[in-house]
Amino acid sequence: MITSNYEQLRRESLELIFDKTGDYLKWSLTAGHEEIVRILGRLNLSGFIKLKLGKDLYTDIFTMEALLGISLRISF
Repeated sequence: MITSNYEQLRRESLELIFDKTGDYLKWSLTAGHEEIVRILGRLNLSGFIKLKLGKDLYTDIFTMEALLGISLRISF
């Protein structure tokens, strides 16, 4: 039976951006979450999601974006 050391990690992020050009303002808010499982020296598996909200006051456009993904790296 083979046993491997592994670690579980969690990463959270929050980003707020204000961009003022002339008399107009753009803003965006991005929140992210990532779960990582590593078997040391062999495997790295991560799943993540990022949600972004933004508003451009010059064009009066509101945006909502979502990014969801999975990443796998295997070493042997």
